[in-house]
Amino acid sequence: MCELCRQTFMVNAKPPLLWQHVVAKHPAGTTPTACFPVQLKDFDPSDPTGEKAKKEAASKPAVAAKKKAKKKDDNLDDLLNAGLKKGKKK
Repeated sequence: MCELCRQTFMVNAKPPLLWQHVVAKHPAGTTPTACFPVQLKDFDPSDPTGEKAKKEAASKPAVAAKKKAKKKDDNLDDLLNAGLKKGKKK
């Protein structure tokens, strides 16, 4: 919902549609975040689909994921041998 004129929008309204509302319905000096503080917080009208932001993010070096330590398998043979005892004969 627009905070200035209280016009409602569908829940799945995309930022370009909200930006178009700000430009078309409100005076020229109105900031987009005055109408939609959460939805248009990081919106760039020169990049409505977000392709430039994706390219910039891809060009930055990625943070390497932490490697998991391998579990030690030294005691598995001991565990298997302990469980292979013969039972009582009938």
